[in-house]
Amino acid sequence: MKINYFIIYFFILFISLPTLSQEEGINTTKIYDEPEVSPAKLSFLAPPEGFVPSTDFDGYINVSIGGAILMSVIDNVPYSILKASMTDEFFKENQMVRISETALKISEDIQGVVYKCSFETQGHKFIRMIVYAGGLTKTLWLNVTYPEIMDEQLYAAMMRSFQSINLSE
Repeated sequence: MKINYFIIYFFILFISLPTLSQEEGINTTKIYDEPEVSPAKLSFLAPPEGFVPSTDFDGYINVSIGGAILMSVIDNVPYSILKASMTDEFFKENQMVRISETALKISEDIQGVVYKCSFETQGHKFIRMIVYAGGLTKTLWLNVTYPEIMDEQLYAAMMRSFQSINLSE
């Protein structure tokens, strides 16, 4: 009979230990802000010649060459965090070939990175430039796409355009 009491006592103790060991009043305050993606203001970038504001998306378009600059702002994320996500697996999953990675230094407050990639769709070859530029709390995200045949003329103009990035409201 003593053994039964011992087993019951041990069982109750075993069941109640997790409850007794839990701390009351655990602080569940967020220690970071959630990332928020929103449309970018066109004033954040001076586009290359021939690019005009798009009526179909946030950014610029050049219909004569088939090029586009899509613009978004990611709040609460520094560009370096986004840069860390640009792995070989990312490019492979998105069927792109990374050509180059170039650092941007626009000002003391705005730095970034440009990834130049190539991809093919429906038998046509394109260049994609993925740009992350910003400070500690705001990042401008650009997706630039144009036909590969235009790369010799357009690449330098795009890189000059990226130097105009200004995140002032």
